[in-house]
Amino acid sequence: MSEAQPPGNGNGRRNAGVLVNISERLIRVLPPAFLLLIIINVIFLGVMMWVFNHNAEARTELLTKIVEKCLLAPRGP
Repeated sequence: MSEAQPPGNGNGRRNAGVLVNISERLIRVLPPAFLLLIIINVIFLGVMMWVFNHNAEARTELLTKIVEKCLLAPRGP
């Protein structure tokens, strides 16, 4: 026999509610030091992504200048 499906509006809202419920229960169960560790890790990953993006932009800018100088340099005889 088939089991009755819980009411939902068909667009995944019920699944989102389940995820929120699970995350709320996890937050209540986890010790404060572990939550602080998670927050520190998220901040660390954010800073690392910013640094990587900043370095990539600086590298691209420097390489563009080098290529432009090489292309515009006068050629020998």
